[in-house]
Amino acid sequence: MKKNGELFILISILAFSISDLFDRVAVIETDPFLATLIKCIIICAFVFLFSLKKGFNLKGSAYFIASGFISEIIGSASFMQALRYGISIALPVIQSQVIFTALFSFLLLNERLSKKAYGGIIVIFAGLATLAYSQAYNSAVSDPIIGFVFALIASVGWGAGAVLWKMGLEHGASSDTGLIIHYLTAIVALSIIVAFRGSFYIRIADVGNLFVAALLDGILGMVALIRSMQYMGATRAQTLKSTYPLLACLLAFLIFKEPITALMAVGMVIATVGVILFENGKNTTAQELHGQ
Repeated sequence: MKKNGELFILISILAFSISDLFDRVAVIETDPFLATLIKCIIICAFVFLFSLKKGFNLKGSAYFIASGFISEIIGSASFMQALRYGISIALPVIQSQVIFTALFSFLLLNERLSKKAYGGIIVIFAGLATLAYSQAYNSAVSDPIIGFVFALIASVGWGAGAVLWKMGLEHGASSDTGLIIHYLTAIVALSIIVAFRGSFYIRIADVGNLFVAALLDGILGMVALIRSMQYMGATRAQTLKSTYPLLACLLAFLIFKEPITALMAVGMVIATVGVILFENGKNTTAQELHGQ
């Protein structure tokens, strides 16, 4: 059972890491909003096909509409923009998502954190500060701080979207229906934005890149992550999954020759350690609340 969990989490980490490589290639010449729209259409189509036999439950729809708009317009589109500046610029900053998820969980759900989780947040901040400093003096990348900011905006969007998603589930909605509402909202909103911007140009090869990326992170990566949680528990699976930005940056270094300075590497490791502390801290909090 344990080996099955390790196998599934390895598949998940590889899927998330490799998908970012395909996204990185696709957004070189594709508008980030158009790229996000195409991925949303692909993922929504697959979810819809898998959900046909299960029926639909529209409870909590408002939360999924909000999560679709915030997660994909603010989150995913900003991440696509950040990828234009390099995987090694965008991915480490994305780890700050857990901070914003915790913040919005506290504001909207009154969820508490343990001292270990707060310690993890401090360590993440230290890692981000190190990354920001190293990227400010990274002459090999054009405007790295802009990429840093876009990745930070993506983290805010994904953090808020995750909490809204949880609120929708707590109102009795099914995850399948929630996904469909989430992505349909994003598709409508992104279509309007793309039409307004007139950004329709995309190479056939990049459609293929986005298709592969959508299958990897939207389908294979998520399914493998969920299966790994069934075998090894949510906390351990999420903790191991949080290391995937390190692999993605290594692959970008090997394949795309993206520069990674020693200080950037230190910042990445510090931020990852912070995420691991945070994830384990969340588990401690859950156990304390359950005990009460």
